Amino acid sequence: MTLVIRPATSDDDRVIELFDAVSTPPGGSAQPLDTDALPSDEERARSATLVHFAIRTEDPAALFQRAVAAGARALMEPAQVQAKGATGNMTLEVGFVYGLNGEVIEFIKRPTPKA
Repeated sequence: MTLVIRPATSDDDRVIELFDAVSTPPGGSAQPLDTDALPSDEERARSATLVHFAIRTEDPAALFQRAVAAGARALMEPAQVQAKGATGNMTLEVGFVYGLNGEVIEFIKRPTPKA
């Protein structure tokens, strides 16, 4: 199975493609993974080469919805969260989905420094 996420605008040719563990090239293995149950962090660490990656976007909600529509499983709907960074407190907008092999895909908007 392949998960393809494309930007909302037709003039943008960027694309993200994820292949499950049983896919033929460009990725995969002969061992199918159980995709019904959500994996624990420990299971993901044992079975997946890629555990987490983040995509910076100005609209995390739109990419989250596109990913879910394309077959990703929702982990956390986009929300604003407060965080401490190297430069102080900031507000982040983030959303998370599970990819085809249980990897966590994060959609994040550039942090806004707090006064």
